[in-house]
Amino acid sequence: IYMSRQYTNLPQPPPRPIPANRNEPKNSIWTTSGRIGRKDYTISILIGCGMLILAGVMVWLGKNPPNLFAALPFGLIFFIWSIVLIIFTVKRLHDMDYSGYWWFLILFINFTTFGYASIIIIILLCCIPGTKYASKYGDAPLNSIFSKNIFQ
Repeated sequence: IYMSRQYTNLPQPPPRPIPANRNEPKNSIWTTSGRIGRKDYTISILIGCGMLILAGVMVWLGKNPPNLFAALPFGLIFFIWSIVLIIFTVKRLHDMDYSGYWWFLILFINFTTFGYASIIIIILLCCIPGTKYASKYGDAPLNSIFSKNIFQ
């Protein structure tokens, strides 16, 4: 006859604590939760600019005859990296203790100034330090995202 452990006289192990963030997504590059530091944001901007230059060179090299298929893979990579840059901008705003919805204001300013103000905004986001304390967006980023596995 099988008896469950609760009816035996043996000592019971203590119950395991359930982690508080069990249902929250991991802090990876594919979620807007969490924070990101200046160094990681600057590196992501430089990688994105490098991809834009590479895509432009591929289009320029394929212009005689016009060959858009030469730039298609790089354009696709740049499009995906643009989405990652939007997520990184939201995380960078979180690091400065602002809501991610401020990104819409940045987008509006970018369209109204034909992109010229976005250069100033990107420089400010790369230079202004984040808060040194834990906020409602998470703990202060201590480690670089690029120093660990970013595709979790």
